[in-house]
Amino acid sequence: MKVAILAALALLLPGISFTAAADHSYTIKVGSLIRSYIVHTPPASGTAAPLATVILLHPYLATGAGFLGYSGLPTVADARGFAVVAPNTVGGILGTWNSGGEGPQNIDDVAFLRAMIGALVAQGISDPTRVYLAGMSDGGFMAYRGGCELSDLVAAIGVVAATETQLNYKDTPPQPVYSCNLSHPVPVLHIHGLADNCVPFDGGGGSGLNSVQRQSVPDTIANWQARDNCAAGTTTTTGPGGLLCGQNACASGSAVQLCTIAGAGHIWPGASYFPAVVNARCGGTGSSAIDAASAIWSFVSQYSLVNGALSANP
Repeated sequence: MKVAILAALALLLPGISFTAAADHSYTIKVGSLIRSYIVHTPPASGTAAPLATVILLHPYLATGAGFLGYSGLPTVADARGFAVVAPNTVGGILGTWNSGGEGPQNIDDVAFLRAMIGALVAQGISDPTRVYLAGMSDGGFMAYRGGCELSDLVAAIGVVAATETQLNYKDTPPQPVYSCNLSHPVPVLHIHGLADNCVPFDGGGGSGLNSVQRQSVPDTIANWQARDNCAAGTTTTTGPGGLLCGQNACASGSAVQLCTIAGAGHIWPGASYFPAVVNARCGGTGSSAIDAASAIWSFVSQYSLVNGALSANP
């Protein structure tokens, strides 16, 4: 059964790639490993100043190229004038990010992302004051880790269908694998389907291909509200399709926002299609109650770093 699901997912998600004249593949040596990533820039940006950049972290059973196309972020980037960078895990389609409590502990993905951001800035591709992280599922786990350990480089993060994997649940009680000493409050947008059984909103083991104990989304949000010194009051908005968003105002103009979708599963909302095999395994349905690509850009683009400090421009 697992082999069949792996094969189906490999065909459905990573096989889609966004190929455009402005897409370029790069490699960089980090330690003893050669790591790879794809850079998408808007067609008209050839002579432009360095661009705001969203680093898009792919989920398990995907690749940077596959998820770049599936996410819809290149379309938003072309309209809004920013770059999207899609790095790859070690191990190809079966690779996972070392997100702390999960993933290959001998692979330093934080060092890879740090080196990649440095290269993007040195090449004049990325504006160092406007670098953001976004990710889904395993990529979302890594986005949370990057929010902690790369806060000197990253202004804000957007996470979909994931949770924080700072704790190692193999320990009793669970112990943190990495520290989270922020250099500035890190704004967070989290989007989650309430019927997601692969990364359950309420935590626990789930029914995913890598069914392990995980922290609940409410606990993850509470962690970031504490780190960002957020106010207690939550501003709540509703939308069609079971969308409910709550946002807390935080220090330095930051914010932590959680958007949930009733009935939605382990999905990237607003995608052009939702693989039936994922819904069958993870529960729930697809949803266009919110367009994840547009929502993430609208949220993170409010923030930049000025001399290492967060600046908010809502």
